[in-house]
Amino acid sequence: MIRFLLIGRFLFIAVLLICNTTIAGEHVQIQVPVDLYRAVSASVLEGNYREAEEIAKRHCEAFPKDPAGPLFAAAVIQYAGTDYEDNSRHAEFFELLKKCNTLIEWQLLETPSDNRLRYYLASSKALAGAWDVMNGSFMKGIINSRGAAKTMEQIARDDPAFYDACLMIGSYRFWRSVAAQRFNWLPFVNPDPEKGIEVVEQAIEKGALTGPLANTVLLEMLLEADPARAVALAETLAKKYPHCRLFAWQLGEGYKKQGDFNRAERVFTALADNLSHDPDDDGSGPLRCWWKLAVLASDLSMDDRCHEYAEKVIECAEIHDLENRQKDRVKGARKFLDIPLSINK
Repeated sequence: MIRFLLIGRFLFIAVLLICNTTIAGEHVQIQVPVDLYRAVSASVLEGNYREAEEIAKRHCEAFPKDPAGPLFAAAVIQYAGTDYEDNSRHAEFFELLKKCNTLIEWQLLETPSDNRLRYYLASSKALAGAWDVMNGSFMKGIINSRGAAKTMEQIARDDPAFYDACLMIGSYRFWRSVAAQRFNWLPFVNPDPEKGIEVVEQAIEKGALTGPLANTVLLEMLLEADPARAVALAETLAKKYPHCRLFAWQLGEGYKKQGDFNRAERVFTALADNLSHDPDDDGSGPLRCWWKLAVLASDLSMDDRCHEYAEKVIECAEIHDLENRQKDRVKGARKFLDIPLSINK
């Protein structure tokens, strides 16, 4: 199970690769303009997923043979699904990937060695794998992701200057090393997570179209390997992109890793307030924030604060009728409230 969770985390970060590099096949004479990439990325960084998706869909209409359009659109659905913790657009998501794959496959018949098309296909598989794992289909997701990583490694061997492929290669190597550390007592096992981090940093530095969203990949790795570095980077990114909840979630997790309740409380309270004013959130966003703070308070033996946020979880669930969707967190909050308050408040 631990191994599945580690691989699942790798698949989660693989989701965030898709919007970082996309160039269409030359044989159809379509080049995804840098402006398109920047526009989609800027909208995601602003937390405006509807606008980002609309930009991708307009590209689909203008260039119906370009697989970048449906790939971008599917990626935006995945970004939003991660932010809102919502998989309700499952069918639409996979329909977009199916369309993307169909376009790639018939174009690869003409140019089977086109690394850019192979990159598209690997990215599509990674995106599907991440979705599967986050929704409980571990083995299916693992198979898709491993195949995608192997394709990226082959692309890098064929073209060492294809630095964008290094983003997934580095993250795959990192999480494989993290899993292997459980067996580092064996003489033939030599895990090196730092090497994976270096490869991802190289992709961010040298990738042709690797933008700031790629830092979500790096942050997830640093949260595992070095929370202090993760916090430092996340603080910088959160200041630069104050509307990007993706970085804010990771900053809050960094503070949780450090056991810094006050700073975690500041971040998650701000997130809860932001989500409470978001018409696309059903109330789950604030509830998730309160739950994270209840868990952290419990871990730090801050029983009074744990009770405070556990009560907020239950209250939020009642107001928004989230008893079913958030049943595990609500159940956990009720268990916290069975714990007596600390005498020393």
